[in-house]
Amino acid sequence: MRVSPLSCLRLVPAFGLVLACLVACGGTVPGSRQQTQIIPPAWPQGGKEPPPYYGERMQPPARLDRQALPRNIGQPYTGPAGAAQPGKQVYNLSGQDRHGPSMGGTSPAVQTAPATRVALLLPLSGAQAKLGMALQNAAQLAVFDNAGNDFELMPRDTGDTPEGAQLALRDALASGAKLIIGPLFSSSVSAIKPLAQSANVPVLALSNDTAMAGENIYITGFSPAAQVERIIGFAQTQGVKRIAALVPRGGYGDVVQGALAGAAARSGAKIVRIEQYDPAAMVMGAQLDTIAKSQGGIDGILIAEGGDRLRSIATQLAARGIDLSRIHLLGTGLWDEADVGRGAPALAGGWFAAPDNGRLGSFIASYEETFGQKPPRIASLAYDAAAMAVTLSRRAGSLTPAALSGMRTFEGIDGPIRLTAAGRVERSLAVYQVTPEGIARTDEAPGL
Repeated sequence: MRVSPLSCLRLVPAFGLVLACLVACGGTVPGSRQQTQIIPPAWPQGGKEPPPYYGERMQPPARLDRQALPRNIGQPYTGPAGAAQPGKQVYNLSGQDRHGPSMGGTSPAVQTAPATRVALLLPLSGAQAKLGMALQNAAQLAVFDNAGNDFELMPRDTGDTPEGAQLALRDALASGAKLIIGPLFSSSVSAIKPLAQSANVPVLALSNDTAMAGENIYITGFSPAAQVERIIGFAQTQGVKRIAALVPRGGYGDVVQGALAGAAARSGAKIVRIEQYDPAAMVMGAQLDTIAKSQGGIDGILIAEGGDRLRSIATQLAARGIDLSRIHLLGTGLWDEADVGRGAPALAGGWFAAPDNGRLGSFIASYEETFGQKPPRIASLAYDAAAMAVTLSRRAGSLTPAALSGMRTFEGIDGPIRLTAAGRVERSLAVYQVTPEGIARTDEAPGL
């Protein structure tokens, strides 16, 4: 029985142990496509030019005993501060260079042309290492799904600090990176921005802080401002014109408030009241009491919160006698969980704006099959960024800023994406309704 290389990848805790898997499993070199099958796109073409296609997938993996796989192949990657990361080794799929590991679709023995090198800057150590590794998994999956023999993905650890991000970027540039995916946090994006711009190397940052956008710096994270704009616009079409809001103090709340004011001005909605709360506080009774007293003059309540905190707020609003059959609860992408209404029937009927999830289910299934666990919601950002880099390098032959901003709409896991020369990333958002069973799309994402 022939075992696919992707099966080996799924069963080894380390990342990218592909060449070793090939030896053990009798597979072919990734990128040769001898062991791949073409899965037709699952979306209608509608007579238009097909969107960028990233559907080459390895054959379905077979089960293999973990203990049968080789161990400890490859060199440990030394992080930005010069200290090896205990228990976290990443491996070079196309030959170690002196700067660290890379992930690609070929080996030195078969590579016939210089590879396009793309660096992946993530917190692979420190407090956010678990999230960073999950994003690396997703980017790696995109490489296996899409890349040929001429593409390398080079992970670089930023740690938890802006200084770590700067060191990681310098190392990536010295390694020949033509494009940077990451970093994740706004402070790290700010730290690397001048150096990346000076080097004229574009950055697909995974942050959602659009204030960081600029020349060569593209902010690919889900923008709360765009989500607020979309949900307020939709609510207006449904007769929800008088709105109160509950927002946390801090950067996220500031963005939501600014977007709410702008959306109201453009749509004609009236902002009746905005109640701020301390995101670290366990109780917000005063703010909820104020909203309850205002219910006679409102049609909707925007709650810029997610998870258990959201469920608690909705339950407490209902307990204060707010008529949620008349007053609609509105939300941002923080509501974007399949079980968002779990244990909180008061949320049923609420609306929120989020990226189109039509392809998200297949990505989650593929990730879970490969890595043995479900990905965090933002893992799709890393997948789409890596897939975009592969697609652009193949179609345009380069990863220059001009090539990025000149690219037509890219069809990603989270729907269509378009980059602008100013560093803005435009997304088309759908509107979803919370149901007792989960969530349901109630308004399709418009085209870009």
